[in-house]
Amino acid sequence: MKRTKPFGFSLKSLVSTLLILVGINSLNAQWVTQFENELIKVETKETLCEKPSRGQYAEYHYLRISNKTKDSLNAKLRFELNYGDVCIGCENNRETYRSYYLKPNEVLEGSCDAPMNGSLHIFKKWTKVENKRTLQSFKIYDFKQISNTQYNEK
Repeated sequence: MKRTKPFGFSLKSLVSTLLILVGINSLNAQWVTQFENELIKVETKETLCEKPSRGQYAEYHYLRISNKTKDSLNAKLRFELNYGDVCIGCENNRETYRSYYLKPNEVLEGSCDAPMNGSLHIFKKWTKVENKRTLQSFKIYDFKQISNTQYNEK
């Protein structure tokens, strides 16, 4: 007597599919603290982001920046991005700093669904095209609190 598969698939194919899905989602790691002091916490998470409607097929390190105070905070952070033969931010230039305005206890978080404005993500590599450069390592440091008088609250 021939055994039929109750749902039209074998256990072996189900396990294979689950392993593939786990592999795809392995980039969706936990948040890792990159910088923290009494005012601010900066975390990153490596994530695969595929949005065909935007033609976006890439891996990013998304940022989550938390204001740990009950006051508004203007923060400036320096980024050093090492793409192997090219290091962005290894020299002290303006382009390597990013500024953030956070309301009291506010958390800013980058994600694949958020607009790609450049401030809450770090590009790692393309997934559908050949990469000339892939992010090897990065550092987030040199936190500076900017005076609130330099910005107008909205």
